[in-house]
Amino acid sequence: MKIRLAEIPDGGFKIDEDKDQSWLKNQFKERDFDLYEPTSSVNLNLRIRRFKNRVTVKGKIITSVSFTCSRCTKEGKMPVKVNVNEAFLPENKLAVPDQHTLDLDFKDFKNYSYSEDEIDLGDYIAESIMLTLPVFPKCDSETCKSGSVDYIEDWEVTEDDYKKADVNPAWQEGLGRVQNMFGAKKSKK
Repeated sequence: MKIRLAEIPDGGFKIDEDKDQSWLKNQFKERDFDLYEPTSSVNLNLRIRRFKNRVTVKGKIITSVSFTCSRCTKEGKMPVKVNVNEAFLPENKLAVPDQHTLDLDFKDFKNYSYSEDEIDLGDYIAESIMLTLPVFPKCDSETCKSGSVDYIEDWEVTEDDYKKADVNPAWQEGLGRVQNMFGAKKSKK
């Protein structure tokens, strides 16, 4: 999905199309992003405009993905909606000649860049989708949504278990707190 600046008319243009889910699957595969699997086409509703050498992209991207829940390991599915409002500048506008180090702040990273008068919109779309997805996806089950964790009820720690473990004296205070949490008696050393 490369766009040449020369092909952008004065009033801009719209992209209103569906990309096949295999396109997004390939984009994920190229980036070793195997946490999610696309389950629907990628709906693009974007407006592209050019003002001299600055190109703006506004609109939304909609798709859905499947995943393995990071808590219970069940399969889950989630819709993805990305609101896009981005500006692209030529690469040479983001570099300062003869300067090796720069003091940058957040405002310096508001724009993406393009080179050779060509914008790779496909890369931008794939990265926008990936950045929207959570690192540790959770399914819709009540346990996973609430964040509560089930503990093993019959797990018992005996005083002998603590005596067998070589506990660093600096950790002894923390060990006492852990023992109290699980109802075990403090070991005497």
